[in-house]
Amino acid sequence: MAKMTLPFEVNDDPARKEFLVNQLMEMLKELQEHSKPSWGKMSPQQMVEHLIWTFDVSVGLIQVPCSTPENKIEAYKRFLTSNLPTRQNFRNPVLGDTLPDLHFKTLKDAIEGLEKKIEFFYDSERPNSKTLQTHPVFGPLDVEDWERSHYKHCFHHLQQFRLLEAQ
Repeated sequence: MAKMTLPFEVNDDPARKEFLVNQLMEMLKELQEHSKPSWGKMSPQQMVEHLIWTFDVSVGLIQVPCSTPENKIEAYKRFLTSNLPTRQNFRNPVLGDTLPDLHFKTLKDAIEGLEKKIEFFYDSERPNSKTLQTHPVFGPLDVEDWERSHYKHCFHHLQQFRLLEAQ
């Protein structure tokens, strides 16, 4: 598997979109059913379907509660504009230790599904494109902050499967 190296720059708007729309898909082509993570318990397909789930949350197809106390949300949101990476073995408070059920027949099908979700996320004509959507940690986010969250989240999982290294 060829590992790509990219700068980790969450505040570079064009780079974020290029990463999510093109580079992510290119790197996921290297992912195999038998690929082992550097940390965590997810299989490659579970990881991809987990990314799909987060895109569904970000466009309002899935509603989740925010577990962060209201008085801490602004401090937590500052993480989104920092170049600090998501830590290994971070547990989503909504998902906990539960591994996601698989919804696609194959890893390839899941990757194609993720590509469609990303296209939908960037479709400015989609319903709710201007509506704040609740993130389980950061609370209500606009599209730009969701894009930052997706950037960090996808970068994190590509590193998990040794497909990407930060410069």
